[in-house]
Amino acid sequence: MVRPSGPRHAAPKARSRGGTAPRPEAAPTTSYTVREGDTLSGVAAQTAVPGGWQRLYEANRNVIGADPDVIYPGQRLTLPPAH
Repeated sequence: MVRPSGPRHAAPKARSRGGTAPRPEAAPTTSYTVREGDTLSGVAAQTAVPGGWQRLYEANRNVIGADPDVIYPGQRLTLPPAH
């Protein structure tokens, strides 16, 4: 077998097309931690809870208690899924 006497060339490396690999979509947020100054209606609007604060309250009555106007910093609210 005769080998060529010139320089040996490696196979070309795969090139990037300049972009990055697509990221998987982020999982939807399923909870929210109450911060000072939050209101139930504000949290519902900020997190786009379908059904508004009423649905958010129903999903978290066991955390919030009997009065939906009283929430405390640090409480962890479950965000109801969209229909």
